[in-house]
Amino acid sequence: MPDEYADAYAYAYEYNDDAEPSVLPSVAILSCGHSFHAICLEGITPEENSSDPPCFFCLSCMS
Repeated sequence: MPDEYADAYAYAYEYNDDAEPSVLPSVAILSCGHSFHAICLEGITPEENSSDPPCFFCLSCMS
C-alpha cells in the first residue's frame, strides 16, 4: 500500500473503534462507482477536492 494512503486506512480504523455498532455510517459513492464511508472520505480528501473527491482505490491501481 502506498504511504500516502496509509493515513486513510488509519483514519478509518480510528473512526470505526468509536462507532456504535447499531448505527450505519453514511456512504459516499464516487463517479467511478467505488464507495467509502463519508466520514473517512471527508477526513482524507484535501479541501480543494471536496466537491469532487478522487478515488483513492483507483489512484492506487494506477501507480
